[in-house]
Amino acid sequence: QRVQRFDRHIQRMTPITANIEAMTGVMPNLRGNMQNMQATITDVDINMQQMTNAMGGIAQQMHQMTGGMSVMRANVHQISGPMGAINPMLPN
Repeated sequence: QRVQRFDRHIQRMTPITANIEAMTGVMPNLRGNMQNMQATITDVDINMQQMTNAMGGIAQQMHQMTGGMSVMRANVHQISGPMGAINPMLPN
């Protein structure tokens, strides 16, 4: 009976041992892939920081441009008053 129990135990352990052996072969490749992923994620993070910095500069330039547009709009509004008074006198 002990021999049979030991034999069943060995039968259960055989596939477990084979699976562990297969995992042992896969793990070094998995580690390399994880390191590659980490390097790629680091590159993405750096690129995102650069893009964020660039967006800040673009936002500042857009603000400067729209500020200039508001000054132009105010100037056109000031000119349009006198032009409106002259307009009825101009020929068609």
